[in-house]
Amino acid sequence: MLEKNNLISDIDAQIIADYLLKKGLKVFGDSKELYASIQRAAADRGIIENNDTIDLGLALIFSKEDYLKVSDKIWEFFLKGYLAPGINQYNSWFPFTHLTEKGKEYIKSLEK
Repeated sequence: MLEKNNLISDIDAQIIADYLLKKGLKVFGDSKELYASIQRAAADRGIIENNDTIDLGLALIFSKEDYLKVSDKIWEFFLKGYLAPGINQYNSWFPFTHLTEKGKEYIKSLEK
């Protein structure tokens, strides 16, 4: 198995997480889907080269450490109150999530 290089700086991890938050993260149930979303966000933001296999979930570009950097930033959104579990009365807990009012304010601050 090839060793993957660490490609993401802490700043890049924050950029990717912010981008995913703005795009509307809704479900955290499938880690493979989240991994693909992180790679797609990195490509969209120009952090990594765009690759058609990213959308298919076939490209494994990031190391475990890179993935965890972005996952940690996303978890911080929960701790800061930007994201909360649930989307409605039928899906009121993880893996479903919604953007809080505080999260909406944070996104507005990113756009300034």
